[in-house]
Amino acid sequence: PQDISVVGFDDLPAASMMSPRLSTVRVDCRAIGAQAIALIQRRLADPYAGVVQAECGVSAVPGGTIAQFAES
Repeated sequence: PQDISVVGFDDLPAASMMSPRLSTVRVDCRAIGAQAIALIQRRLADPYAGVVQAECGVSAVPGGTIAQFAES
């Protein structure tokens, strides 16, 4: 972490098996699924519905692979 920072995506189980533990972000898969169902229902109700930008939250899962930016 002193020379380069590495961040994984989706908090895969392998992240916890690394040494140091891989810093990663966890995606809210339940929210993605709920949005996908709502978008399918919307499209079925209106085949000409406009494009929608879907967003979902992520949360940081700390590990030992990110350099510290400033002294505490």
